[in-house]
Amino acid sequence: MDIKLMKNSEKGIFFPVNDRLLMQITDDNYQYQGLQGKKYFILNAATNEKAEVASQIKKYNFCRIRYACNEKNYIFFTSMESVTESKTSLTVYRFMFESNESEAVYSMEIDNSDISDEIRYYIYVMDSNYFFIQKQDKDNRLIDIFMHDINADSDNDLSDTFVNEMGIYKVIPAGGNNCIIKFGADRMKIRDSKSSEKIALLNCKQFVSEISFNGSMITLEELDKSDESTTFPYIKASAGKIIYSKYNFKSQSEEIVIYDTTTKIKQVRLNNNVEHAMDLSFTYIINDTPYILKREEKSTCFINLNTQKTEYRLHSDMKFRYMFNDIVVVTRMKHRFFFIKKPSEYIEVYRVSELHHPMLSTKAEYNSCSESGDDLIIFTN
Repeated sequence: MDIKLMKNSEKGIFFPVNDRLLMQITDDNYQYQGLQGKKYFILNAATNEKAEVASQIKKYNFCRIRYACNEKNYIFFTSMESVTESKTSLTVYRFMFESNESEAVYSMEIDNSDISDEIRYYIYVMDSNYFFIQKQDKDNRLIDIFMHDINADSDNDLSDTFVNEMGIYKVIPAGGNNCIIKFGADRMKIRDSKSSEKIALLNCKQFVSEISFNGSMITLEELDKSDESTTFPYIKASAGKIIYSKYNFKSQSEEIVIYDTTTKIKQVRLNNNVEHAMDLSFTYIINDTPYILKREEKSTCFINLNTQKTEYRLHSDMKFRYMFNDIVVVTRMKHRFFFIKKPSEYIEVYRVSELHHPMLSTKAEYNSCSESGDDLIIFTN
């Protein structure tokens, strides 16, 4: 594993496209209906090469785009333009790396009120040919969902499927053609006691094929399902495992479930240290052991969920930024010279088991982190 610094990066969003390439999304100098325009760049961390995607097309992050596969040779983005005083044309583009070309693959008209009322649109890309478009209200309730087939230029309304009733609320790549999908909205957010949720492992190609042919028969491996007392407020991937929270309203208790997609083994741990559902965003797998990061008054500690004991602790002046396997990235303010009053920001990288010996320390303003294959990429402003 290598740790690489990408200096003087524009502020933006960074995420891996495949094991070689990264995507960078930054602000552009135009707007539409209050939405900020965007620039898309493909980065090669190994060669420091950077190329803009379809600079001639105006882009907006109105739709939140999620991918079911890690290894892909394409990306999707959206553009918008006015049709009438009350209508906007929303166009979905597919950019293929091999041809270096963008193609408009879907277009629909939406009401301008969808933008002002904060209606949310999600695009879940299953492969280069199939994607779902889901419309939700600002409280996360499902309004509409359908699947589009690019090659056939056709839509499937999903009317005969449970997907149409529950909606898709999370897609996580699980290796190869497999993905984890969470169906149904988090009941802690929508406050609906009648709605249901489930988490399933699916083969992406088989999933879209069965929906296209006969949506009433869908093959999946159901990992968990809610009942009237439970909900799944959070789900994430870490170190090749799927981690999700299972909260019980009646007992006000919470379990952390860890599912290994390779071995198919499920572990369940009681989390005694969660005060809010968002605390689960700080659950990590370190050397096959589940840990919770808990912020205390003067430090941040790593609590071993197997033993419920604190094993590691970040110093009070360390600000947690990113976790990659057993590597933790922090920032801290330092006075390089005692006679200079204003401190400087330093980025430091440690192994969790060696928090007194930094692997890297550099004076820089932290921007973001991303993963490229087995490497950790740190972007500085």
